[in-house]
Amino acid sequence: LSAGDIAAKSKEGDAHACKAMTMFYHFMMRFASQLSMGFVPKYVVIIGDNIVKNDFWFTPENLTLMRKQYTAHSMERYGFMSRVTMLRQTNKANLNLIGCAYVTQLERQHASNL
Repeated sequence: LSAGDIAAKSKEGDAHACKAMTMFYHFMMRFASQLSMGFVPKYVVIIGDNIVKNDFWFTPENLTLMRKQYTAHSMERYGFMSRVTMLRQTNKANLNLIGCAYVTQLERQHASNL
C-alpha cells in the first residue's frame, strides 16, 4: 500500500493501518531524538505534506506517545530531551530552502506543540 492508502485506512479505523502509522511516527521520533543529541537544537519541527494530510492522526494520545518516544533517549536522564520544543507543520506550504526557514519561524510562533 502507498502512504496515502495506509493513512486513509487508518482514518477509517483499520487496526493494521493504525499500527503502521504508529510505528512510522515511533521511528521518526527516535530518529529526531538521535539527531537532537548531535545538534542540540531549541526546536524540532516536523514538516511535510504528509504531516499536514495526516492531521487526524495527531490526537492528544498519539502526541503523548510521540513525545515519550522522543524523550526515551538515554540522555534524558540529564534533561536534554525535555528542553527541546517539538512543533509540527499544520498548513500546506511549498517548501524550498528559504521557504523552509520561513515556515519554521511561523511554526515556532503558531504551530501546535507536541
